[in-house]
This record gives sequence, structure tokens and C-alpha cells, in this order.
Amino acid sequence: MQIYIGAWYNEPGISFEFTYKVFVFITKNLREKILILISNNHKFINYDIQLTKNTYASSVELELKGPSIGRRNKSLNYGLTIPYFKVINSEKPLEVYLDYYFEGLTLLFLQFDISKEIMEKFKKEMTKEILNTPEFLEMDT
Repeated sequence: MQIYIGAWYNEPGISFEFTYKVFVFITKNLREKILILISNNHKFINYDIQLTKNTYASSVELELKGPSIGRRNKSLNYGLTIPYFKVINSEKPLEVYLDYYFEGLTLLFLQFDISKEIMEKFKKEMTKEILNTPEFLEMDT
């Protein structure tokens, strides 16, 4: 099992400008610390997870959709919608974004029997590292 995370923004001017380095860091750690906890007996252990992050001006709540199952290419496809204005209008946009993002990851990995407690510990560890690393605080332009 592997996880691939991408972003898809459909509305002009509606996207998050956080550095890609944050998501590379999170994805690497998901692979090393969370995916290894999924049971080899899970019915989708031979499938890859495809997670697409997105947002819309109209999105007001976190939403995880999926999975849609691609049997031919053995993939589980999820969509994670993060509320745009709740993030960008906050005093600490990256911190608020990370709260939503990890909440979505928790919902996803509960489907693979990874507990909320494990995901909360992972969130705290990742958030602390991200918010204390200057290169993660840069904005993509």
C-alpha cells in the first residue's frame, strides 16, 4: 500500500498557498509511520490510496468523499474538501489548515482501523515540527 496526495483547485483565485514542502513532509511521514500500521489482512492492503485535496469558496465544512475503488489500477480514490474562508480568514491560516487536514486524514485512516489516538499523536508531532520549521512557513507564489 502506498499513498499519493495531490491538489485540485477549480475556482480561479481559490487555493491555498502553503509551501509544497509541508505536504511532502506529511506524506513522507504518513508512509513511514501510519501506512505500516495497516494490517496485512486488510481487504485493500494491495491497493494504493489517492487523496486529492481541494477547496471552493462555497465550502464551509470539512468533507471527505470516497473511496471510489479503481479495481483495474488497484486504487482507493478520496477527495478532501477543506473550508476555504475558515482557513484564510483565520489569524493563523496554516495552523487552521493543518487542523482540518489532519481531521480529514483521521477520518480516512479510521477506515483502515488506525485509531483516533494514533492519528492525534501523529497530528501533534507533525504540527509541532511544521510550525517550528522556518522553511515550512514560506508561502508558494
